[in-house]
Parts: sequence; C-alpha cells; structure tokens
Amino acid sequence: QIEKLSHKYIIGDAREDATLLKSSIRSAKTLVSALRSDADNLFVVLTARNLNPDLYIVARASQMVTYDKLMQAGANKVISPYEIGANYIASAVVRPNVLDFMDVVSETAMESEKNLEIEEIYIPEGSSIAGLLLRDTDLRTARNIIVLAMKKASGEVVYNPASSERLEAGGTIICIGYTEELDKFSEEIAK
Repeated sequence: QIEKLSHKYIIGDAREDATLLKSSIRSAKTLVSALRSDADNLFVVLTARNLNPDLYIVARASQMVTYDKLMQAGANKVISPYEIGANYIASAVVRPNVLDFMDVVSETAMESEKNLEIEEIYIPEGSSIAGLLLRDTDLRTARNIIVLAMKKASGEVVYNPASSERLEAGGTIICIGYTEELDKFSEEIAK
C-alpha cells in the first residue's frame, strides 16, 4: 500500500539503532513514536533522544503511568489517545456548543473552499510585523484573522491578547482564520 504513495519509507524495527540511523535520525527534526506497546515507545524515545539531542519527539502512551517515564526518557510531548477520547466525551456532555464549534473548525477543511482552521505562526527575526502592536496589523480588519494567544520569545504565553500587545520576533501567535489568509500572512511575514 505505501509503495503506491511515492513517499520515502523504511521497513524495519524502530526499536533498533540501525533502523533509526538508516532513517537519518541524526538530522531529523521530528519523531513520532506511536507503537502499540508503551515499553516499545519508551525504548524508541530513549534511543532517539540519545542519537539526536535536538529532536522534537511526540510519543503515544496507552497508560498514564507511562507519561512521566516517556517525558524523562526525552519525549517533548506525550499523547494518550484514551485520555483524548475521554475528554472529548466529557466535552460532549459538559460543553456541547464548544465541541460543535471545534468540530466545525475541523470539518470545514473537507467540506468547503473556505477552510477555517487554528494555526500557529512563527514571527522570524526581521519580520515586517516584529515590533508592531497587535492593533497596528491588518489581521482582524483586512484578513479576518483572530489572534487567540501569543507565545513570546521568552516562553510567556498571553491568552486573548489586548490590542496593545507587541508582536515579538522569535515569538509565535496562535490564530483562527481561513486557511488561504493564514497561509498568505505566514508567507508575507517570513520575507
């Protein structure tokens, strides 16, 4: 099946150093370890972190008791599909309208030309918007993009930022808007 997709792939055991090295793990930027066994994911994370200290690693955990161990082994993010499912079910009961809205955001990509999505946009050094106040951009007025949060270069996160917040180089803004506008804006500020 994968042969038909024309993507690069390697057939091997991700738990083995040789397979990870064959996949260019030392120069990779990201690794997703989503094997069935938490023990296998733990082994892959530990091995990959030793081979590439700068790697961003996302790991799957079936049991929450494994969460801390995966983080200690070097995962940057641990995802539990069971916890996500439980939270989704709870949200359907407690906040059904919020959940309906999030479903609309997720589903518009498949149903219309105007895809609504939540995106993170990095502000590089020398960007045309670096140093501007949020109110001095055309995000809301001309592009119909709403800034939900800002992560400053220091790591501080500002939720629902005021129009007087300054956009910083090295920071990231979390936005909701139409895909086309988000893509255009992201390209423009990278110049």
